[in-house]
Amino acid sequence: MTPADLPSTQLLVFQFAPGFSFQGGMVGALERIETGMSLRVVDALCVIRSPESDELQIFRATGDGAGSMSMGALDFRLDPGSRGASSAEALENDPELAAFSGSLQPGAALIAVLIQHRWAEDLADAVDRAGGAVAATRFVGASTLTELVPELVALR
Repeated sequence: MTPADLPSTQLLVFQFAPGFSFQGGMVGALERIETGMSLRVVDALCVIRSPESDELQIFRATGDGAGSMSMGALDFRLDPGSRGASSAEALENDPELAAFSGSLQPGAALIAVLIQHRWAEDLADAVDRAGGAVAATRFVGASTLTELVPELVALR
C-alpha cells in the first residue's frame, strides 16, 4: 500500500434504542472534534423514527468548520418545523434514506459521522517524500506499542 492509499476518512455509526434523549451533547462533541484542526467532520446524518407517527426525522449536514452544523442541529432538535423541512430536504436529495423506515424501530435513532483525519494526509505526504510505504493501518485497543510488538514484528 502506498502512502497515497492511507485511509484518512473514518465512519462512525451510533444506534439509539427507543427512549433515547439528545440533550445537545452530541453536537458539542462534534464541535470539539474540529477544534484542533487535525480532524474534520465531513458529513453527519441523524435519522430518528418518530414514535408517534412512524415518520422519519432526518438531519443531514456537511462540515465546513464554521459552526453551521451545530446551528442546524440545534434548530432540528428544538423546532418541529425545522425538523420537517430538514427531513423533506434530506429525502428529496437522498431518496435512499427512506430505507431507514424499515430498519429503525419506532422511537429509535441512528447517527452516522464521517470524520477526515487531516493529520493522516500530512503524514502520508511526509512518508511518500521519504520513500516509505504503508505497512498497516487500523484502530487498535492497545494503549502502548509494547502490546503490539508481536504484530509489528510479523509485518517485516
